[in-house]
Amino acid sequence: MMIGNLPPFNNQKNIGAAPEDATLEDIKKLQAEVKWMKWAIILLVAYILYKETK
Repeated sequence: MMIGNLPPFNNQKNIGAAPEDATLEDIKKLQAEVKWMKWAIILLVAYILYKETK
């Protein structure tokens, strides 16, 4: 029985882990994408701060 959209206690999963069928290549692609997104957010914040002080 699912209470509050939570799975049963005996069916716990490792949340955030890579899928079992994921290859090392897939994981590397995702890591590169996350790295690009982090830099995009940093540049966006820098731009917003620049526009606020101007």
